[in-house]
Amino acid sequence: MDPAADVDWSMGSHAARLADWEVALQIGKRVAGPGPIVPPEDRARMREDLAAHVLRAEEFVAGFTDLTVTGFRSRAWVMGRGAWIRQNVAGLQRLMEPLAERLLEKRPTRPTIARKAVGAQAGAILGYVSRRVLGQFDVFLPPDDDGLIYFVGPNLIEVERRYGLVPSDFRLWVAIHEVTHRVQFSTAPWLRAFLGGMVDEYLETVSLDPHQLMDQLRRAAEEARTGAGPGGILRLLTPEQRAIFERTRCVAWSSASSARSASIRRWRSTTAASDSCAM
Repeated sequence: MDPAADVDWSMGSHAARLADWEVALQIGKRVAGPGPIVPPEDRARMREDLAAHVLRAEEFVAGFTDLTVTGFRSRAWVMGRGAWIRQNVAGLQRLMEPLAERLLEKRPTRPTIARKAVGAQAGAILGYVSRRVLGQFDVFLPPDDDGLIYFVGPNLIEVERRYGLVPSDFRLWVAIHEVTHRVQFSTAPWLRAFLGGMVDEYLETVSLDPHQLMDQLRRAAEEARTGAGPGGILRLLTPEQRAIFERTRCVAWSSASSARSASIRRWRSTTAASDSCAM
């Protein structure tokens, strides 16, 4: 199932009246670029690898931490950058719906330029991230899509080629990383609500004034030109948004780092034992 298929891209939803999501998609794909060319046979092998690796990763995580995945078994979805952007645009629209409803109660209509400006900012951020993300456990997927884990195929290939990595080992490492996130969120239900609260806090800081948004984009461009301020995606955020973003990253890191590192140690020791038995 495509989680983005049931998203209301029309003006019927509150979030669609707040931002132009088609603009977000267009800008996001333009910023992302296509990535490296991957032959069909390599794409097929990657799908096979990751389908097996997410199940193996579940065993590693459960075996070492005594924490088990609830719900459906993990399922790998290998996609390109454009598809990853589309899934996250859909997720962002779902997240923004309650906030959009509150904002539109105060101001029922939004100028077209304001909707396009919000969409452009969201698309630019997602496009930037899509060039770097390897895998993703989507915390806010609908219940029917529980277990889906995204893998951005071109980015995996790019890293493997750049550093001369063994594809199967690297893909298993990424799968362990993402499955650990899934286990952490499924065994600590409060964490999803806590992270959702921080997302709401961030969205409350988003300016819907097109002039302020343009000033923000101009400031980001100037910082990029001169090397001032933080690098990368943080240039697109206000100081208040940067602080929230860093707190969100800390939550994601602390929630999974201990279990992930433990699982990797377990994997290494198991692999070493297998190698010594084979000798």
